Amino acid sequence: MARLLRSCFWAKGILQECFDEKVTPTAFSDSSSALTVSSRVGMGQLKHVELRLLTIQDWVAEKRFALGKIGTLDNTADVGTKFLVGPRARELSEAIGIR
Repeated sequence: MARLLRSCFWAKGILQECFDEKVTPTAFSDSSSALTVSSRVGMGQLKHVELRLLTIQDWVAEKRFALGKIGTLDNTADVGTKFLVGPRARELSEAIGIR
């Protein structure tokens, strides 16, 4: 995720430079746990957290990007991350432009 966000920051810089517009990239997730951990400060009682996740917490606190919730049924990332069959696989594939 950190690599993707760095790419977003790069694109954000170009858009701000070319169009003089303030842009805030938004990352969406259907995981309540991921959203909670990313929006808080520090590890708390979490164990075995990678340091890069703390960087994401800092970026959220600095408002360099926003976090958003996406419903499980609307999450097109499931095409590449979950085993899907039948109508659900077709529905999500069509949503991202795969036939």
